[in-house]
Amino acid sequence: MARPNLRSRIVTGTFTLPAVATFVALLWLVHGILDGKFWAGLGATAVITYLLVELNNRNALLRIRSRMMGCTFLVLYSALPFLHDWDVGYIVAGSLLMSYFTLFASYGESRNSGRIFYAFAFVGLSSLFYPPYALVALAFFISMLFQLRILTVRNFWASLFGYVLPYWLVGAWHLWQGDFMAWVASLLQSWHFALPHFAELPAHVLGAFAVVAGLTFIAMMHYKNTAYNDKIKGRMFFYTIITVEVLLLLGCVFLSSDHDILLRLLALNSAPLLAHHLSLARGRGSDIWFYTSLCIIIALGIFNYFGLWSNLFNFS
Repeated sequence: MARPNLRSRIVTGTFTLPAVATFVALLWLVHGILDGKFWAGLGATAVITYLLVELNNRNALLRIRSRMMGCTFLVLYSALPFLHDWDVGYIVAGSLLMSYFTLFASYGESRNSGRIFYAFAFVGLSSLFYPPYALVALAFFISMLFQLRILTVRNFWASLFGYVLPYWLVGAWHLWQGDFMAWVASLLQSWHFALPHFAELPAHVLGAFAVVAGLTFIAMMHYKNTAYNDKIKGRMFFYTIITVEVLLLLGCVFLSSDHDILLRLLALNSAPLLAHHLSLARGRGSDIWFYTSLCIIIALGIFNYFGLWSNLFNFS
C-alpha cells in the first residue's frame, strides 16, 4: 500500500486543526492584547470554527474523517485582519451556521416543520442586525423547492412565521417605546442596492474579494464536475451552500458599502466548498493546486498585514 503523501496527512491529520488554531491565535496577537473587540472577535471566531467542524461531523460533508472545514476557515479568515474585531457581522455569521444546522436536519424528516421554523427564525433574527440578510431566506426557499424538496404548504407557513417572529417581538417593544416608525425607517435605510463602484473601495477589500471569490469559483466548478461522488444527501446540502454563495457574491457586488459584513459571510460560506475541493480533488495537479491555494492565501495575508496594496494600486 502506498504511503500517504504530505497533503493527505494534512487533510486527515488529527493535529491539523489544533496546530492551525494555535498558529492563528498567535497571529491574532498582532492586533494587540488590550483591545476588548479583539478578544471578542477571537472568541467568536473560535465558536464559528467549532460549529463548522460540528456541521461536517453531523452531515458527513467531506466523506472522509477530516477537520478541514474548520482549518480552511481559520486559514482564510486569518488572512483578513480587518475583519477580526468584534461587530454584528459575527452574529450574522453564527446565525447562518445555525440555520444550516436546522435546515439540514429537516432533510428526510417526515415532521420537519419545527426545524424549518427555527432555520428561518435565525434568518429573521440576523436580518434585524443587517436587514439585507433577509435575502438568505430567498436562497433557502429555492433550496427547499429544488434541492431539499421539502417545501410544502405547512413548511411554507412554518418558515414565514419563523422569519416574522423576531420582528413581532422587537416591533412590539418599539411600539411600546413609541418609536416604531423610526425603527422601521432605520430598517428601510439599510436597503441600498447600487451599481458597483469598485474604484471607491479600499484595495485590501478588492484583493480579499478577488481571492475568496476566485478560489471559491474554482471549488464550485470542481464540485459541479465531481458531485456524483457524494451521496444524494451530501449533494443537496452542498447545492444549498452554493445557492447561498451565489447570493453572497451578488451582495458583495451590489452592496459593496457593506463589505465588512458580506466578506465575513463569504469567507464563512466558502469554507465548506474550499475544504471539499482541497481535500477530495484528485488528479495530477491536485497536490500542486493545494499548495498553490495555500500560497495565495498566505500572500493575501502578507499584503493585508503589511499594507502592501498601496504599492500596487492607487485607489482613493
